[in-house]
Amino acid sequence: MIDFNKIEVSEKEKNILNILDEIAKAAEISTSEIAKATGLSYPTISRVLKILKSKGMVLKTGEEETNIGRRPEKVSLNKGFGCLIHLMIKENAIIGYLSDLKGEIIYKTHKNFLGKITLNSLLENILAVYQSLTGSGRVQNRKFMAVSVSIPGIVNEQERKVFRLPSAFGFREASLFDDIQGLLKVPVIIYNSSMLMAMGQYIKGSASPENLVFINSDESFGIGAGIVMEGKLLRGANNFAGEIGYIYYSPENFNDTASDAIGMLEKAAGLRSLYERITEMYLTGQSRILNSLVPDSKEINISVIEKAARMGDREVERVLDEILKIWAIAIINIYLTINPQTVVIGGAVSSENTYILDKLESLVIKALFFKPHIILNDLGELAEVIGGLHLLMNFVFNTIILNEAIKEE
Repeated sequence: MIDFNKIEVSEKEKNILNILDEIAKAAEISTSEIAKATGLSYPTISRVLKILKSKGMVLKTGEEETNIGRRPEKVSLNKGFGCLIHLMIKENAIIGYLSDLKGEIIYKTHKNFLGKITLNSLLENILAVYQSLTGSGRVQNRKFMAVSVSIPGIVNEQERKVFRLPSAFGFREASLFDDIQGLLKVPVIIYNSSMLMAMGQYIKGSASPENLVFINSDESFGIGAGIVMEGKLLRGANNFAGEIGYIYYSPENFNDTASDAIGMLEKAAGLRSLYERITEMYLTGQSRILNSLVPDSKEINISVIEKAARMGDREVERVLDEILKIWAIAIINIYLTINPQTVVIGGAVSSENTYILDKLESLVIKALFFKPHIILNDLGELAEVIGGLHLLMNFVFNTIILNEAIKEE
């Protein structure tokens, strides 16, 4: 968790960080286990633990069972030393999560948007959610250490900007790092939401290989992907690795005069396009089965569409198959380019949508030399939260806590 290459440290400071790192990675750990993991002597470990306990970073939790001499003590990270906050930006709401220092969620809240998302309205709602999470004495005597934000669009960490935002936003580019940090007065990191879903799937999903791609099919924001290679998030040279919504899948992609639509797999095969086509069928009475399933076209969603196709609605099945063929093209190209162990389909598509999974598998396997491993996301919204809090913990440990641990009293 602690990256020792971040700063130059003395031997004494390195010992502190080595011991703190072992404590942070475990729920509970004994001094004998620390000695085995670090190679440090018991007197050195004892001295460092005294420092960390005096700073409130580490707590004694008990003693190790042994019949030989003095029993080594057990310790754990003081999860109450600080708090973390993760904010998810959606089309019509901001969802906020408060967690302890180990990423365990304490409280959740949200605030809905009204109308188009402007920069001012976004910042106002972020502040409201932050105040809701930090207020009411919910976390007495804890430091609010940092905030992570997940947002659709391309995040440039070097320039501290977010751009290529979906049409739901009333602005196209913003210095959101500085805007949010100036507003909340705490350190802020921002990530693309699909990337965080990939990291969350890697950490706690049912299938967690070191090489996976998470395809996020969002009802409002289109299609994106997060890529984890050898256990690390892949961002690419310009921070937009995984922007599969812009994939070119046909020569016709070059014919659109609007520059934002060039490529744009998501324009032809995003869920918004699917819903528009199916809603038109519903309104014109082309789909008897679909009309019997929903009394109101507003209730049309991916599960209803899938159910109609399962029940033999040929028109619904035809449209859904056209969309899934374009998805299959993206998945085939992903496999042939980076060859992940697993492709995870998530976002609006959940573990219940097995019809979609079966169709995609049958299409993709025709083009590959092996059977692909394609699964459905089983974490839901938590994939994004888990990924966000994980990267936020890494950030906090490698900046705030690292410096606090080695700071002289």
